[in-house]
Amino acid sequence: MVERLKGWWTHNEARRKRLVAEYGNLAIVMYLLISIANVAIVYALLRQGVEVEGAAGRAATLGVAWAAAKAFIPARIALLVVLTPAVAEFARWRGLLPELPPNTPTSSTTPSSE
Repeated sequence: MVERLKGWWTHNEARRKRLVAEYGNLAIVMYLLISIANVAIVYALLRQGVEVEGAAGRAATLGVAWAAAKAFIPARIALLVVLTPAVAEFARWRGLLPELPPNTPTSSTTPSSE
């Protein structure tokens, strides 16, 4: 079971790194936004059932929310993999990101002109 989980994690970590290489800062921003939203949602859910007083109580609830949100890392990576290309496409369509250069075939894949 542990080896299977490690394999899954390695595979998805590699996908995340490819996203960062392909989409640059957009992938990083998307990951941060998804992470912040995840912690905020868990925090809000915890606040629904927990009465806390003072700043220390809110800080403890935030700490618990952050730790609980760590359980959702696989879902966050899945969201990142699915949403980043869609957001990049939309941003390019709106002119917020530069268009990708056309894919030019490499010399090893094209027949020579000789």
